[in-house]
Amino acid sequence: MACAKSPSCLIDAGGGVLRQPASGLEWTQSDSSSTLDWNAAKGYCDGKAGGWRLPSSAELQSLNDDSSAVSLSCGPVTCKISPLFHLTWASFWSNETNGSSEAWTVFLPGLRLSSDVSSARHHRALCVRRF
Repeated sequence: MACAKSPSCLIDAGGGVLRQPASGLEWTQSDSSSTLDWNAAKGYCDGKAGGWRLPSSAELQSLNDDSSAVSLSCGPVTCKISPLFHLTWASFWSNETNGSSEAWTVFLPGLRLSSDVSSARHHRALCVRRF
């Protein structure tokens, strides 16, 4: 199965879950729908039953698909990721800190930026777990 080898390939597993066979990860199909600071984003994912967490920067970057001819609406911007996602924005917190007061965010299509953990400006949570 070609999809199993492509990092950008996702399969709808049902129940609002997308499976990424190449990485062994499952993603929430929708983001948090509202801006969150880093601690709130962590709490949002940690609070979901079933082992959900904030992803690493690399995990978020794996969602980008530059080869795709399809661009998905990520709120007011477009990004090249699976059309199976239902995203309200394109900037997501990672689980990685950058010093004591910053954490890494990923702006799809894969741009990694450092943001103040107390800032909720445009950042959302997209949750991940191993399957």
